[in-house]
Amino acid sequence: MPNSTGFAPLQAVPPNATAKEFSAVKTRGIQDSLTALEVPQKQLSNSFPVSELAQSSDSEPTPQKMAPAHQIIQEGAIYLVGITQETSFKNNQYSQDLEELWRQYSESDSFFSLENTVDEKTYVAYSNYSEDGQQFTITIGHRVSSFEGIAADLSKVSIAASPYAQFQVTGDLERSIPATWESIGSASLQRSYSTDLEVYDSSGTDAAQIWVAVD
Repeated sequence: MPNSTGFAPLQAVPPNATAKEFSAVKTRGIQDSLTALEVPQKQLSNSFPVSELAQSSDSEPTPQKMAPAHQIIQEGAIYLVGITQETSFKNNQYSQDLEELWRQYSESDSFFSLENTVDEKTYVAYSNYSEDGQQFTITIGHRVSSFEGIAADLSKVSIAASPYAQFQVTGDLERSIPATWESIGSASLQRSYSTDLEVYDSSGTDAAQIWVAVD
């Protein structure tokens, strides 16, 4: 979990920022959401993390809290085009990989010239969680209606239709995104651990969404 001084500085997004400018200023600071996310700490019976189960059998389970305010939505199949990286918590590898992904994303013209995007939002997807909770995959990109005509050098990720717990996040996203993930991680939410998403609006407003796949 990030402590009170553990957040990287994040520039303000200009109100008239383009999608590319938006991604550039988000490169630093968003990686802290993964620290608070603890999403690779896969839960057993959706009650408490594996790391806690590994402690003494005599210890009492940590009481589960109510999840932050959210709504359950049913989302159809999602098609993302972007860049993908398999990563791990080992040696803080995920932090390096995530920062590098944001750098590549902000410097590439390919993502900002797609003709079949369904919105002007930036999606960060966390998927392919390993059983031991240490490995997972990060994808940063745009949502498209289909993969038709997409360049071969871009990653294409299909996400199956799923119900999600959708959380609205507002205010200082540098702090509110990690804080929301921290609350989610300690709550009794029936997570499916398929694919979870962060959805950022390129309009420059301090608002985003977290979609947590649920059973």
